Amino acid sequence: MENLEKAKYEKREEINAAKKERLHLYVDDKDVFIYNQDRMRLASEVESIGKIQINETVFTSDEFCLLSSKTQAYERVLINAIVSKYKEVEAAESEAEVSNINIENGLPDIIHTTINNIREEIEANKKSSPEIQAITFAKSQINEVALPANKALEMQVLFPIWGEKNAEFGKEVKPGFRLRVVEGESDTLFEVIQKHKLQAEWKPGASTASLYKIVDAEHAGTLDDPIPYVQMMAFEKDKYYEQYGVVYLCILTTVTGYPNDLKDLPTIVQEVK
Repeated sequence: MENLEKAKYEKREEINAAKKERLHLYVDDKDVFIYNQDRMRLASEVESIGKIQINETVFTSDEFCLLSSKTQAYERVLINAIVSKYKEVEAAESEAEVSNINIENGLPDIIHTTINNIREEIEANKKSSPEIQAITFAKSQINEVALPANKALEMQVLFPIWGEKNAEFGKEVKPGFRLRVVEGESDTLFEVIQKHKLQAEWKPGASTASLYKIVDAEHAGTLDDPIPYVQMMAFEKDKYYEQYGVVYLCILTTVTGYPNDLKDLPTIVQEVK
């Protein structure tokens, strides 16, 4: 009996070693296995900054979520297989039975994949999701609907990003077409005011005021409800504008905006005393 218990102990140690050897998930040959004790912390970090670095590889939020899901699923299968091996050991009635237990049989293979495969799987999952399909359709049609400025700003994330899908370089755009310029934490919605083809060198901003204007929230433009002014905003005669706590009356309608503060545009606005 003593020899049997010793054999069982040694077999359990072999099983534990086999489990440890399999707690891995390789992406492009780098181990990025996400352990349970780290999962919540990493998920919080991803939620905060939108990306995470694991073993020198940077993953987006979507990529991390898929990896986390894969490691959890893999670990469940592995643990179930390990428990079955433990049960086999406990049920063994002789040293020979213990010795004949094949540890490798039934344990899952370590996952080896690539970042390209991860991204392809994410895209495939998105295409099969009704919610994602609805958002994709809305994004493709957002510029086909004449939305007032306030509603457009509420739905800003649906508008295409300059230089990307639905606003790619070479695309011909007409007045009224809206797109976003996203830089870091800045996300600005612009509206085309002159027909042209999108070009990398014609980025919406101060230098392309003849092509774009910033989409601003609608205000009455009265003395009681002046329009908050930002540079590059076009002007409308007889409307009131406000900047830095000072109110101005517009005396000249403009098609384009200017890279100036209101105090520096005396031929267009006059300060209300």
